[in-house]
Amino acid sequence: MVGEIFPIMSYGAYSTDSKFGKAKDFIEKIEKVTGKEMINTMNEAESIESDIIVIAPCSRK
Repeated sequence: MVGEIFPIMSYGAYSTDSKFGKAKDFIEKIEKVTGKEMINTMNEAESIESDIIVIAPCSRK
């Protein structure tokens, strides 16, 4: 059984462009893959009820 994926980004990652790319581009790609709107506030993130939460960095070397 496959569960739902809820995309969550910190405020910094959500609003900061860097040498790795524009925040807007990352958000669009992640939303397209997950089919869900990005969560970027503590209130929204705290409302998620889940058995597992995976935290993965949004940068590359």
